[in-house]
Amino acid sequence: MPRKLPRHPVVPPDVTKVLDRFDDWRRTKRKRERIPRRLWAAAVKLCPDHGVNRVSKWLGLNHSALRDWVDPPVSRRPRRQKREPTFVEVALPTASSTTECLVELENPRGVKMKIHLKAAGAAELAALGQLFWRTDA
Repeated sequence: MPRKLPRHPVVPPDVTKVLDRFDDWRRTKRKRERIPRRLWAAAVKLCPDHGVNRVSKWLGLNHSALRDWVDPPVSRRPRRQKREPTFVEVALPTASSTTECLVELENPRGVKMKIHLKAAGAAELAALGQLFWRTDA
């Protein structure tokens, strides 16, 4: 049988409405059932006006759990979307030049490729780059 929470004489009316919803849920819940998100959301809405400590006491909630719903820890915050790689133009020496260069590529999966060029043209580098970005390896 659910415990009967004491009613504090100075519980504001907006908190009383939410407390009644919690009481209804507690009367009908199954053993070890988690508090529904809609009830957590109702409790969170009360916190800016009344504070996490008071709301948790009035509603009979774990203070730390309510605080985590009000200000989620970093692990529950939405992750920033991964940024797509940006295009970087590489100015290559002319084909008649005998200079060397080293190009390093890394795809979104973390696979790396190093290209050591000796007097190669832009066409060869572009072809290698396209092959590297398309591969599923």
